[in-house]
Amino acid sequence: RDQGEELDQLKREIASAAGTERAREIDLVLSEYGLASGMKTGLDATSLPLSYGRSIDSAVYIALLLREWIDTGVLVADKHSLIDIDTRRPPGEYIRTNTAHAALIGPEPCFVTSAAARVFHMYTEMTGIWTLDTEVEGNPVGQTYHGRTSPALRPLASIDRAGNLYLMVMNTDRKQEVPAHIGLSGFTASDTAEVLSLTGPDPLAYNTRRHPNRVRVVKSAVTDVS
Repeated sequence: RDQGEELDQLKREIASAAGTERAREIDLVLSEYGLASGMKTGLDATSLPLSYGRSIDSAVYIALLLREWIDTGVLVADKHSLIDIDTRRPPGEYIRTNTAHAALIGPEPCFVTSAAARVFHMYTEMTGIWTLDTEVEGNPVGQTYHGRTSPALRPLASIDRAGNLYLMVMNTDRKQEVPAHIGLSGFTASDTAEVLSLTGPDPLAYNTRRHPNRVRVVKSAVTDVS
């Protein structure tokens, strides 16, 4: 099942056990999240390379999960962010190299920022403290690696205390860009807007010590927003 669906089910179980009123006071905290592996599920059920956990494709999946946690009301979502194992030459006792979904990748002491860490940076820079309603019209539909259908564009809009509006749009289409027009309702835009884009040569691209910026965040500006 989708991880968001599992959290919704957990919230229903908490409400059933604790009662509706008390359940409102119980916050959800995730100690780990990401692509499933092992038991012929997730990465082990596909022909994806071991480096997939460090790729743009995996980072977009993490971005979608973070969006899901915000919608579900998760208070804290923790994900381990350091690893000192070189998956090309792991130590003999380390046999599960496909589980290394780390935000910073090694080997130490030369840590390299991964695609997932780029996503964390974008969430830090591009989210406020209150979420806003969004709607996508004519959203194309694609397929995930396990055969499910998925809307290509997944938006997340928020606003901060100063009244700044933030909009993140995740494109799940691995083959092409999806052009879109952004319309604002109930918000007066300024003349310019800052744009942050997660970029790389292909969905399976990832950063290494030799190529630390193969996957990077590119900043640009859009004028005449209003």
